[in-house]
Amino acid sequence: MNSVLIEIKNNVVKNQYLFVGGVVTFIIGVLLGLFLPSVKAVEEIFNVFAVDYFKSVTDINLGAFKILFSRLFNSFLLILFVSLLCTNIYTFYINFIIILYRGFIIGYTFIVFVISLGFTGIMTYLFLVLVQNVIVTFALILLLVNVYDKLICKQKYYYKILFNYSIISYVVCIIAAVIEVILIISFFKPINAKF
Repeated sequence: MNSVLIEIKNNVVKNQYLFVGGVVTFIIGVLLGLFLPSVKAVEEIFNVFAVDYFKSVTDINLGAFKILFSRLFNSFLLILFVSLLCTNIYTFYINFIIILYRGFIIGYTFIVFVISLGFTGIMTYLFLVLVQNVIVTFALILLLVNVYDKLICKQKYYYKILFNYSIISYVVCIIAAVIEVILIISFFKPINAKF
């Protein structure tokens, strides 16, 4: 396990421009989401999503494990799609568009949560939505950084390496989902049960 962490650290150092590029792309996406005006129909759809998510997080009668399984499934599909794009150099860079779009949605979601739910929306956003999505985006960037050199060099066992790093990134996504559920169970549901 220690050797895997050392190898990941070395890959991040070696491909730090890729890591920084991924982080900057995500931040640009967030800023675009915060400041670009939206279409009213899209805003209404997102308002419904925000309110539904808030209800699922705070309602003591609804199980938090539904959110966990949803996150695990969505993360699996996301990592799978990113891994498929990492199979050749021509599609590899499309992943930055995915990171930009994730940032955009996170930025836009903040506005929706604040408008729809006020202060409660800010708290829900910061502790649940933002934390979970930043960790998942970090997992995506980590996957890109780890496989980049192997893809460029056309390493012999590239698909096995890609599979292994995809699993590591998926584990990071699982950690994000578990953190979200722990926060829901230990913080959000008990607080709302009191009122």
